[in-house]
Amino acid sequence: MQHSNRFVFATLLPSALLLSTLLGAPWAGAAQHEVIYPSDERQQRQLSISASVEAEQHALLASQQAGLLAELYVEVGDQVKAGEPLLSLDSELAKLERNQARARVSATKAAADEAQRLHLELKALAAKKFVGASQISERQAQAAESKAELRQAQAALAIKQEQLRRHTLYAPFDGLIAQRLVNIGEWVTPQSPAFSLVEQDKLRLKLAIPQEYWQQTKLGAAVSIAADYDKQQQWTAKIDRLVSVSDRQSRAFTAYVSLPPAARLTVGMSATVSIQLSGADSQRLWLPDSAIKRHPDGGASVFALEAGKAKRYLVTIAEQRDGRSAVLGAPAGRAYVAKGVELLSDGDQLDIAKGQEPSQ
Repeated sequence: MQHSNRFVFATLLPSALLLSTLLGAPWAGAAQHEVIYPSDERQQRQLSISASVEAEQHALLASQQAGLLAELYVEVGDQVKAGEPLLSLDSELAKLERNQARARVSATKAAADEAQRLHLELKALAAKKFVGASQISERQAQAAESKAELRQAQAALAIKQEQLRRHTLYAPFDGLIAQRLVNIGEWVTPQSPAFSLVEQDKLRLKLAIPQEYWQQTKLGAAVSIAADYDKQQQWTAKIDRLVSVSDRQSRAFTAYVSLPPAARLTVGMSATVSIQLSGADSQRLWLPDSAIKRHPDGGASVFALEAGKAKRYLVTIAEQRDGRSAVLGAPAGRAYVAKGVELLSDGDQLDIAKGQEPSQ
């Protein structure tokens, strides 16, 4: 009979455990949960982007006139000033045409002067009644026609002088000759670049900012810049320009940051830019990795102790370090289950270990 009682007890024990679990009531053999009060920190959100240094002015220069390249005045690596000549084309024909236009101006000026003299002379005779009014009108028309021909000749001379000037290519701004794309003896046209000129004094960083940060990125936002070749080289600046058009391929919009004069960066180098995003600071809770329940879909959740039950919060893991994780989306000032969360569900009754001292 004693053996029979033992059999009945062994049979009923699993059923009692199951019933206790379904009713959410603790039992003497249930595992007690440990809780922890996590440390929280408020941190302004930052976005770090790798960017390339570019010049505000970077131009491919071409001659304004087609012709045979006769002289090169600069070479790759030369620093040039605005207005400095860079190359010249063979201009003998242009000079001859300019001289021809000058001669035409001289001839028409002499004719205009003579027509004006005759007009004035005839006006003096008309005052003495020696000539008629019709002759005066004719001489006046001839003088006006001569003046018009002179202005036409002067305009033609100005065109020839400008064409001659365009046989020389001048630097449009101060900069560095980065490329020379032509050689003496070649036929150049306005469609064929001759030099690449890069401004050295005004440099900037071009940033491709993901579209999800559009609302948090503001014009004038503070940024910190670290040179990729030496992270010890750091500077501060701000966003100077925002281009409110997103690229269809990358789904990013463009921002520009002007480099401070002290920045030791040149065109083509890379740097890491950290942007202070606007909006409310993010609150992060540091919890042990054992307190985080991982979901099959890649998400995560934690469980807080509320009225003796488990309250689930969906969280985002912002950072992991030394067995701890910084999570976003959980309120501060509450006790969280420190381990054994894999089988917990929202609303489960929690049996907290008696005498446990919450850690800060």
